[in-house]
Amino acid sequence: MEQEMVVLENGKKCIIIAEIFSDNTKYIYLTNIENSKDYTIRKEENDSLVGLDNEKEFLKAMNLLIKKTLTEEKLQN
Repeated sequence: MEQEMVVLENGKKCIIIAEIFSDNTKYIYLTNIENSKDYTIRKEENDSLVGLDNEKEFLKAMNLLIKKTLTEEKLQN
């Protein structure tokens, strides 16, 4: 499966590892292609990727990813 590459504003090249829609927001989960432990979350606004607003939004995005991951694991078993 080919993964989409994105170049962030800081020049880092990342691949999209997940996309989740919630409350009319599309969260994009990315990992650095040179260091898989270096990850970031952005959201899509007006066809651009922008940073999250605050820690509360970050925690929401992380919880969405955890729930998605647990659901996928449950379906595989």
